Amino acid sequence: MMSIRDDLDLHTSSPTIEGHPTWVIHDPVRNKFFQIEWRVFEVLRRWEYGTAELIAKAVNRETALNISNKFVEQVSAFLSTHQLFRVEDNHGTKLLTEIRKKTRKSLWSWMLHNYLFFRIPVVKPDQFLTRALPFVRILYSKPVLWLILTCLFSGLFLLVHQWDVFVGQLIDFFSIRGLFYFGLALVIAKIAHELGHAFTAKLYGCRVPEMGIAFLVLWPMLYTDTNETWKLASRPQRLKVAAAGVIVELAIAAIATLAWSLLPPGEIRNIAFVMATTTWISSLAINCSPFMRFDGYYLLSDWWGIPNLHERSFQLAKWWLREKIFGLNELPPETFPKRRETTLIIFAITVWVYRLLLFLGIAVLVYHFFIKIVGIFLFVTEISWFILRPILMELKQWRNRYKTILLGRRVWGSIALFCIAISFLFIPWRNSITTHAVLEATSHNVIYLNTSGRLDSLLVSSGQKVKSGQLLGQLKNPELSFLLQQNNNKITAQKELRKSATMDTDFRKQTAVIAAKLIRLQTERTALLEKIDNLNIRTSIDGNVTEISPDISTGQWLGVGQKLTSVKGQFGIKLTGYVNEEDVFRVHKTGSCQFYRLGAFNAPYTCRIVNVGHSAERVLEDAILASKYGGNISTSVVGNELVPDQAIYKISAIVENHEIEVNREAIGMLKVDADRKSLIKRFWRWSAAVLIRESGL
Repeated sequence: MMSIRDDLDLHTSSPTIEGHPTWVIHDPVRNKFFQIEWRVFEVLRRWEYGTAELIAKAVNRETALNISNKFVEQVSAFLSTHQLFRVEDNHGTKLLTEIRKKTRKSLWSWMLHNYLFFRIPVVKPDQFLTRALPFVRILYSKPVLWLILTCLFSGLFLLVHQWDVFVGQLIDFFSIRGLFYFGLALVIAKIAHELGHAFTAKLYGCRVPEMGIAFLVLWPMLYTDTNETWKLASRPQRLKVAAAGVIVELAIAAIATLAWSLLPPGEIRNIAFVMATTTWISSLAINCSPFMRFDGYYLLSDWWGIPNLHERSFQLAKWWLREKIFGLNELPPETFPKRRETTLIIFAITVWVYRLLLFLGIAVLVYHFFIKIVGIFLFVTEISWFILRPILMELKQWRNRYKTILLGRRVWGSIALFCIAISFLFIPWRNSITTHAVLEATSHNVIYLNTSGRLDSLLVSSGQKVKSGQLLGQLKNPELSFLLQQNNNKITAQKELRKSATMDTDFRKQTAVIAAKLIRLQTERTALLEKIDNLNIRTSIDGNVTEISPDISTGQWLGVGQKLTSVKGQFGIKLTGYVNEEDVFRVHKTGSCQFYRLGAFNAPYTCRIVNVGHSAERVLEDAILASKYGGNISTSVVGNELVPDQAIYKISAIVENHEIEVNREAIGMLKVDADRKSLIKRFWRWSAAVLIRESGL
């Protein structure tokens, strides 16, 4: 047996959650730590016996343990793999050479790994931390803790009473200037976060060899090397080091929140607002997450007493998955109490789902941030490494066990369930499309306000007959009148200047400027006159007034887009719905459909399609179907128009029951008969469309 290196340190560590003692081997050359259990410790104590057989006999004779020669050989392999042996002869040199060859990466593997994650050490802060600790130690006192808690609860109490102002200011900060402030605040908060880890580690006697910047898929993050906390035998001390960064950020957030609540409006209050929002979000939403290797992970790992929590829970979840699918009756990789085992399995599956969504999001983000060819390459790289690679590695484990799997009692049932699941993808089950639609008279005029103003008079009542162009009501807007008067005065002044330019040499040089200003003012005047004309509310069709909004009254100020009334034409009923570009090809131009009116318990209306749009709608004419008004079509407001966020196609239909009367527009669900289509076909069509669109073909 090879000799163990003399420069290694052995430290007592905290016991496991079950109460078993543990120790930590410290490699000072690489600043790495290896936690070992009682059996390994007893083997290392008797390493000088020289052979696996003698060591095993000594352990079994002198302790209550019962180990085998194979276990001693496994310990030897562990020491060899992690280069904890002392090289004394050619055999040791050869062994190190083999380890070097195994760990050596190809150029492609090195580039891939360093693109996905790499570190840049920036400072060696240990001496600075040692000198500064006496000045910082007061921050760990109870009076400071109570002061911060007072700030926290006072700030939250005052924030509740100013919540509307707080949210409004948050929206106002979504600008270039606001984002700059947020970025600056985030950098300051993260530096304070890392100093919190570093000073707390130094407080408990740990060395902090380096601090720097780590890049996860080119996204920068600060880091602090606090590996020496593994030397701490106290689990509460390790928890404090892991939580220190989050506690510092929350303390900053508490003080900044209170400052924002007390300060008058101004630049200092804006800075307090940015610090409060940034630190709250970064601490609670990012650092506290246990699903990536952030502070929340190390806190949970120490709290549960399970080092390497992710890897160990993953192995347990993979074992559980194989048992549920194949029934292999294999022993679990580790033995835990039943409740803890279930918790770890649920945790592992949650991490998988979280990482799947996160890495998909990062891949899409990277794709859009780089030029197209590089973006596609990086997108494929990330999907392959983070998502496909773990799946393929598990499938490889299944292949290695295929003989055992084929003999398993559950394999055929699992295959049957798998085939049934696949059939759901390939069999075209659905033969209809469901979408929101609006039912209204063929001639139907819903009047929304194009200009804001105070309702001066309402000249019609519900049920009254009206003619096209008839005045229904009038608004007044003193601001528009004032702006028009100002505009007229400016136009008059510019015309006077233009006259002066013909007689004065100095003014003549400004003729072009005066003409440009005059054109701009006249354009503004035209727009103001149009808005003022919109204060006179008219109908564009003949018909009956079917509805007057119950929420309005004379003298009330009305805003743009607010509904005033509806006028129903005298002939027919029409039905309008919209489908996406994936489904429009399945709809027959003369097909049938059924309309289910919302809030009504009568039978659906039988309808017939009369037209299917050939091109996507640029503007959504039926505003009632927009998501902002309770519909299902996502839109953005561009000017005074509702523009669909995705391509939609209009479907027009008529109701075959002519006895139906519609006094006002009604929303409902439209079920359209369509060609059958499988889920896999829909996915293939969507994928092809994305590929063609993104490749520019």
